[in-house]
Amino acid sequence: MSGIVKGLGLAEPGVVLKLRPGVQEVVANGEVEAIGLAVALTVIIASQPARVRQEGLAAVRASLACVAMPIRSYNPSVLDSRDKRRMAIGCLCALLLVVIAGAAAWVAVVMLSSTASLSDRLAEAGVIIAGGTLVLALIAAVVAVMAYAAATGLPDLKLQVSFPSSDVNRPRFQGRTGEEDGWFYAQGYKQTTGTVLLRNESAYSAKNPAVIVRLQNLYFLGNPDATLSSGWVVIGFASALGITAVQWDGGPNYSVHGKSVRQLPRLRLEELKHPVDRGPAGLTFELLADGYRREVYLPVELHLTAEQEEPGEQDRAEPEQLPPVWL
Repeated sequence: MSGIVKGLGLAEPGVVLKLRPGVQEVVANGEVEAIGLAVALTVIIASQPARVRQEGLAAVRASLACVAMPIRSYNPSVLDSRDKRRMAIGCLCALLLVVIAGAAAWVAVVMLSSTASLSDRLAEAGVIIAGGTLVLALIAAVVAVMAYAAATGLPDLKLQVSFPSSDVNRPRFQGRTGEEDGWFYAQGYKQTTGTVLLRNESAYSAKNPAVIVRLQNLYFLGNPDATLSSGWVVIGFASALGITAVQWDGGPNYSVHGKSVRQLPRLRLEELKHPVDRGPAGLTFELLADGYRREVYLPVELHLTAEQEEPGEQDRAEPEQLPPVWL
């Protein structure tokens, strides 16, 4: 049969031929095995004269071209979400058919082979049907649980923060020491303008996402109106010191879809300052979504400019291990 199909020129390597319902198919290296077609071809080739045989082969070739529909290349190692969905639905349908066919066959055996009275056979058939109904109810319950799990799955959000003069997820700012208070003041606004990315590694969307940035022993004096227009809202402010926390809200129309990356508005920490005597500086990012919450802490490195560096400070060894690209 394989040679016959090849001779007809209908099998191409690496191509799946999808036949219409009623025709049995087995896909293997681009060849189509069909029992019904084999019988038809055998009759045409073996039992007809040479001239009629040629016409019959032409007719069969045309028929196969009508029922065979080339689709995409078959690669079992690559399955998208639609393929997986079709496989799951197909398995459930096959299980339902098996249950129904098994119950029907059992009822037929009981009704035809049993020597009991008619009423007893009807009672046995009723028990079998009730058992099949119970199995179908259990399958429906499993499907409902799977649907609930798919609808309420949680995202897995990862964070990436980068500033122009820093490594990824390693904020580093240069500045000077104040003459009056001894605080650290970051110089320039470009180095304190950061890019924040969210990555959802789960297959479930992060609905109604939000990000809160809390400054640890850090303050910045950005214009609250400008901060609001950029997409960040001031939610924490220390009197006479500066802003201590801002929040970005994506809202219900700004979901982070599964296996995707979303870039947030620029985070502008203008006129950033740090009280040296109050402990280390850091940034805490709180990642929020419906039913989801996670915190990521990033220590902040503060370096003096070349004019204010102490002798030998440039020779200090830098940490060799960098943080992961996604936290």
